Amino acid sequence: MKDLGLLNYFLGLEITSNSKAYSLSQAKYGSDLFSRDGLTDNKIASSPLEVNAKLSPTDGSPLSDATLYRQRPDIAHAVHVVGQFLAAPRYIKVILL
Repeated sequence: MKDLGLLNYFLGLEITSNSKAYSLSQAKYGSDLFSRDGLTDNKIASSPLEVNAKLSPTDGSPLSDATLYRQRPDIAHAVHVVGQFLAAPRYIKVILL
């Protein structure tokens, strides 16, 4: 066993702590995804999808390498949970024991 010091980054999570709490962030992981896919200089949109968009599985052309699409994190559940609180957003601290 080897002591590598304080934990700062592990499995895509940035970890910071103080005497009362730990804080987890995936900002670097997201930034790395954008850099890898060449999206760092793209224009930001308030909504990436038209409001009344009608999508079909036959629209567009197939991706040349579908494994890149499958490597992206599935954030649908997190977006669903957070979306329930858009009317009254709040800041909370998560304390891990």
